[in-house]
Amino acid sequence: MLDVIYFILHPRTKPVEGELVLITGSGGGLGRLFAQEFTKHGAEVVLWAIN
Repeated sequence: MLDVIYFILHPRTKPVEGELVLITGSGGGLGRLFAQEFTKHGAEVVLWAIN
């Protein structure tokens, strides 16, 4: 039973190296943080911001 619960609740990770990621609100806050982290992990990042 615990194996089933672990499978359901365990976060699944996916390698993002070489993936194209679109980030909205990238001018600051969480969008900027996400952009930095995705690039650290080898993703190609497209940034989208209003300003």
